Formats: sequence, structure tokens, C-alpha cells
Amino acid sequence: MTVAEASPIDQLKNHLKNRSDNTDHIAFQFGECDFIAESKNDRLVVQGNDYPLTSNAFRQLSEILSVPVPYATRIPNDLLDHTMNYMLDGRKDNYYAALVEDNVVRSFMPTTNPYVSGLEFFEAIESVFEGDYDIKYVKANDVKTSYSILPHEYKNAIDGSNLFGGLNVQFSDSWDIFPSLDTYIWRELCSNGMIDTLKSRKFRIKNSSADEVLTQVRDFARLSLEQLPVLFEQYNALLGEAVTDYVRIVARMCIENKLASKVKDRILFWATQDDFLATISDQKIKNMHDIVNLFTFVGSHDLELTDAVREQLLQIGGSVTMNHAERCGSCGTSI
Repeated sequence: MTVAEASPIDQLKNHLKNRSDNTDHIAFQFGECDFIAESKNDRLVVQGNDYPLTSNAFRQLSEILSVPVPYATRIPNDLLDHTMNYMLDGRKDNYYAALVEDNVVRSFMPTTNPYVSGLEFFEAIESVFEGDYDIKYVKANDVKTSYSILPHEYKNAIDGSNLFGGLNVQFSDSWDIFPSLDTYIWRELCSNGMIDTLKSRKFRIKNSSADEVLTQVRDFARLSLEQLPVLFEQYNALLGEAVTDYVRIVARMCIENKLASKVKDRILFWATQDDFLATISDQKIKNMHDIVNLFTFVGSHDLELTDAVREQLLQIGGSVTMNHAERCGSCGTSI
């Protein structure tokens, strides 16, 4: 009998449940700790229990103790041992919390922040949807989990391509990154995505309860989904903004968004490649709609760029679409 492979939704839920079930949130004072330096196996003794540290936890602890990470990773074990324990002793009355998974510390977090599991965060978002949905682009590590959720009720078709709207989500249960639930459009023809952020709202984490955080999650999810009809409309409007010199417009947009020359060169490289040209009508760049698709195509497909830069390109696509000003079709300057 063939066993059916779990759906992306079930795979994500199983990952989040396993992480939640296997994670202990342990609060402590630095005075209750001892650091043991061993090459590639640094450990922290907390309240008499000996825990190995992941590379992420070691980085966090170094930053918390104001020990420069490059210095901490290069010095001999005896000096590292002395330095970390000296800094722990100097903060012996300070409280912190460790997230221990399978008896390994994978993250630290302030005790002023509530612990909210990735599963609770996901279920709060899920509760906002009224029907079925799809999951795409799941990524998970010790630091964060990210994914895109596409409810079936948010669909459109523009310039011959099906579009699916939803949310792009990033979350860390140690709050190592700030949570985000951004408006997201996925273009089926080229598997591109664009992101539009809620610029006027920010999560309140410090001194909030877990229930208060989850209420914010539901509120942010609703607000981001409410932006989708406008984002679809603005995306369609870009078809009417003709361009004559896409090279100068790309260069101008890169300057406006402080992108490095290497990134600009990668964008212009892809502008001439068949893989990209096959995703736009007439296989040539002729309007701002095509330029937005160029930025999001590179952000979705160019593995030579860092994850942070690729994410920025998706955000530029969303920002230009949602807040675009008319541009000169030849030089790219905003009019």
C-alpha cells in the first residue's frame, strides 16, 4: 500500500507541533549559570543542568553579555570560558529565559516577553480564514519559521496570469526577529511573490501576555488581508504606465532603495534572460507592471543573492505597486 505524502499544510503543522511539544521555556538568573567552553560543543550549566548550545544560542548569549561574536568565536577555550563567566557574574541578578529543545539550548529570550509557540501563532492566523487555503515556501531553522498562506477566496487574473493573495509570515518564538504578517501576492505563471508591509502598525511584545500577542496576530492578519483588493487593483494599474528605457528605470529604483551595484547587475542580467521574458506579454519590458515582475522574479529565483536582499526585492515590488508614483518612462524619475 502506498502511503500518501503529507500535504504542505500538515507538514508545517507537524513541524510546529513537534517544536512546541519538545521545547521547554526555562527562566533563570545569570547567577545560576556557568559557561563551559569546548570547541564546537560550548555548554551552559543552568540551575545544575548541563545544556549544549546551538550556534544561534551561542551568538545570542555573546550578544546578551556584550561579548563581540567574532572575538568569542576566535579566542582559545580557556579565555572564552573566563570571559563568558566573568560577564555572567557581572549580571548575576539579571533574569533571562532559555528555549531548550531536546535538551539543547537553541535560543534565549527576555523574560519580559511572553512565550508564544509557533503553533499558537499559526493557529491564530488560521482562525481568521473562513475557507480553505494553501501553504507555500516554508522555511524553518533555530531562529525563525517563515511561510506564505494563500486563502482560496483571494484570487485574481491580470495580464494572462493567475494571482493568489494572502499573507507572508515570519515568526521567532524567542523574538529573535520581529514578527511580520505582510500582505502577499503570488503570481502563478512565474512563481513570483510580492510583499506589502503594514508600515503604520507594530507588534507590542514587551510586557504583553501571550493572549494579548495572539489578539494582535489576528488583528494584523485581518488588516493585511483587507489590503489585498487594493493591491490587486494597483498591480493592474501598472499595465498602463509605459516605459521606454527600463535600464535607467531599474538603475533609478536601485538607487532609491539603496541596493548595491551587484544587485542592480543581477536584475539587469535577468531582464534579458528567456526564463524571465517568458513570464511577461510580448516577451519584452514595456511598462511598470513588467518592471515590478522583474524585481519580484529576481527576488524569488536568484539564489546568488542573500535571503535578506531577495526579501527586499519582494518588498520593493509590493511598495512600488501599492504606493507607486508616476515615473518618467525613460529616466525613471518620479513625476
